[in-house]
Amino acid sequence: MGAFFKFELITPERRVVAKDVEMIVASGAEGYFGVLPGHCPFLSALKPGPLVIGSGLEAEQYILSNGFAQVVDNRMVVLVDQATQTRNIDRAKSQAEVEMANRKLDTLSSEDPEYQGWTNRLEFAKACLKALEKQGKSDH
Repeated sequence: MGAFFKFELITPERRVVAKDVEMIVASGAEGYFGVLPGHCPFLSALKPGPLVIGSGLEAEQYILSNGFAQVVDNRMVVLVDQATQTRNIDRAKSQAEVEMANRKLDTLSSEDPEYQGWTNRLEFAKACLKALEKQGKSDH
């Protein structure tokens, strides 16, 4: 058994994950990054995409929206608006979200206060669909 560090994944609604893990790989604003036990203090913006949690021989994958990750004192906290386990993605729901966000964005200017929120929703739904494509899933 290897070394572990504390990990928490938090959305505004709830704490999604809180456990000891051996490894995290996340989609940072500047590219993918990994975290192992003893990692130096680190702060990164996150872009919509996968987060892989490794513990032992097991790995879990989540799709995250925009957010932030902080590593300090052998503990990593990820704060995002939305997070879903890849195995729980609903293709039809994600496609409907893409269509709805695109329609809404067509009616808004980039200066509109709602514009960024709808852009974030669109990017998250697209990241969910991309994860399904990578897994070769046809439906859920």
